[in-house]
Amino acid sequence: MTPFKVESEDRLDPAEASAWDAVADAARFRSPFLGWTWQHHWAAVFAEGRRLDVRHVRDTDGRLVGLLPLYEAAPGVLELVGGAEVSDYLDLIAVAGHEDDAWAALLADRAGARARWVLHAVPAASPTVRAAPALAATAGLAADATLEERCPVLELPAAWET
Repeated sequence: MTPFKVESEDRLDPAEASAWDAVADAARFRSPFLGWTWQHHWAAVFAEGRRLDVRHVRDTDGRLVGLLPLYEAAPGVLELVGGAEVSDYLDLIAVAGHEDDAWAALLADRAGARARWVLHAVPAASPTVRAAPALAATAGLAADATLEERCPVLELPAAWET
């Protein structure tokens, strides 16, 4: 496994917007709620006055391969920017194929931290559901995944005429 570096910022930096969106576009699961513009506007409205903790995961060449945007919902509790009630399909934002590497780096980086991460609205098929609990133990942390709610799906025909 290639070593990855984790950096943390206390804001959503407009200078990172294009790199952020490039990672979101290269992610396994794409969602408008993971793009920089949505995250920026959500944080400005719903996380105003709260501490942001935006984690950037970079490879050895300095390329951004993952993002975990968090905000302090309560003392000692960090949640995904986007909130549990406003946005759907929130998650680690990572280049497809680098999800496990990004989670391993993020969990190792936070092993000594006392804050609790609460990740709402993560899709059931996301690598996060499998990777985060499995990799947390290797960093001396505990993680669990619970079903919050189900999203109905309606399969549509390939053509409207049929």
